[in-house]
Parts: sequence; C-alpha cells; structure tokens
Amino acid sequence: EDRAASLCIESAGTFKQQHDTDKDLKFVHVFPKVELKGASGGAYAEEEDKSSLADLGSPAYLATVCAFATFQKMVASKTQSWAQRKRLLEELRGASARFEAVEQKMISGQALSDEEQEVYDTCSSEGLAEKEKWLEQQLKAMVDAGQLTAGEKQQLVNQMGERLEAVRDEHALAVAEAKPKRAEKLEAQLAGLSKRHAHVKEVEPVSHPLKHEARIKELHAAIVPLVKLEAQPGLRSMAEMKKIGLKPEYEDEIERLEEESRGWFEEDAEFAARCALVKAAAAAKANRASGAAKKKAAADAKKRPEDQWETVGSMGSAPRQGRR
Repeated sequence: EDRAASLCIESAGTFKQQHDTDKDLKFVHVFPKVELKGASGGAYAEEEDKSSLADLGSPAYLATVCAFATFQKMVASKTQSWAQRKRLLEELRGASARFEAVEQKMISGQALSDEEQEVYDTCSSEGLAEKEKWLEQQLKAMVDAGQLTAGEKQQLVNQMGERLEAVRDEHALAVAEAKPKRAEKLEAQLAGLSKRHAHVKEVEPVSHPLKHEARIKELHAAIVPLVKLEAQPGLRSMAEMKKIGLKPEYEDEIERLEEESRGWFEEDAEFAARCALVKAAAAAKANRASGAAKKKAAADAKKRPEDQWETVGSMGSAPRQGRR
C-alpha cells in the first residue's frame, strides 16, 4: 500500500484506498506492475541513457512544448509564487540552450540522437524566446506589486544587496580610471538598483493559500478532538470507537487534497511549510472553539434558573428564589 501513489511509473505495483465522505463510498485504486519496452522490443537502458520521452507529462516538458496561449494559462493556474515562476524560467532557458546545441549539431552535419530529435521536433527558438520574455515581465510585475513571500523577499534583498556592492565597486573603479562615460552609466544603474532594493525591503510578505485550503482546515479541525479522545486512558464506548475510526480517513483525505494543491516547481520544504501553517491555524481555531465551549458550559452550570425546584439538602441560609 502506498497512500501517496499516483499515475507515475514509480507507483507501479502499489495500491491506495480512498473514502469519499460526501457519497460515503470507499475506493481502492490499483496501479499494476508494468514493464517499459524500447522501440526495438528490448528493455530500456540505465536511467542516464533513457530518452526524455519518459518525462512526457512533466511540468517542464509541458511548458516547453505547449502553445504560447496555453503556456500563459498554465503559468496562471499551476504557479502561484515568484519562486515557482523563476524556476520555470530556468527550465525554459535550459530548453533554449539544448535547442541551440541541437541546431548547431545539425548545421555541422552530425546525426541526432532520439532525444535530440525530440527536442528539435517539439521546440522552436522563437517560441521559447517568446515564453521567456513574457515570463520575465511577469516576474518583474510580481516584484513591483510586492507579491513576494517572506523567503522570496529575503532572497531578493540579499541578491540585490550583493549586486549593489558589485556595481559600487565598478563605479569607483571607473572614476579612478577617469572613465566618465562608464561612470555615468554605472551611476544611473546604481540609482535604479537602489530604488528597487529599497522597494523590496518595504514589501509586506504575502502567503499563497492551498487550492483546497478550506476543506483541509475542516478536516484538521475535526481531527483535533479525535486525537484528544484517542489519548484518554480507560475503556471507550462504541460511539467513541467509531469517532476514532474516522481519523485515518480524514488523514487520507488531507493527504490527497494537499497533493492536489501542490503547484509546479514547488520545493518540498516550501510546500511542507504551507501545509504546516494550514494545520496550525486549523488546530488553533479548534482549540479556541473547544475552550470557549467549556467556559460557556461551566458558566451555565453555575447559574440557577429562578423556577428551579429546591431539594431538602439545598435549603439553607441562601436566598430561596423560585421556591415552590
């Protein structure tokens, strides 16, 4: 059993269970064992010798080969953060370099490998350049609008600070060598960098919600009392056992929804941090609600309704309001 199994070759030979709580139906998803065969019928060679055809469907491949209009939609729906789009830009630049190398190889009359032929058939230098230019504009717009997480802000502040120091050194050298035109150009560059650096330092960091954040919070909040109930010593009633039995189902649904919420080019640490924030917020809200309910119940217990009946034991020197 693999709870994280998905439609990929690594999940071959596994299964996972899923409980649809809305329809009260349970499913078992089976991923059969498969054997990949090459065009000649033999098994594929070692991993480093495989064609990139094995990467069909990967985010980098789809972004590289798709039409420009589709690319724009992919970026909007599959990448939220500046860091994700920056990594996508690096993938595109890598694809451009590979395509250029293939073109040079063709010009020199050399035979192409299957992977190189695939690169040439599915890409074009103009299409990749158009995507790179548009994505660079999107990244600049995100910085200008302050759409940066705390980590991205710190990264940019550090990078810009280092760049400023380097330009200052170049400017000082140009002045010392009596090169007024270069010094003037570097001075203008310094002014622009300083302004941009100051802007980024003033940015109020943002956070990007998970796609299914509302439902994930509900599930985390539902698990909180179950964890407390599970930790209580002693025997449990049948109703309590049924409640505790829901916990694994909630956890499985959380895992599935989190995986569906993960964006392209999002590193494990970044995604884990986002999920942890959602879990912490849900737990805090559930604990506050539980505490408020206990206080209300305690306050209600202290109150005596005016028409409450008195017993012989409760009669004494205290005021006898509502006695009948």
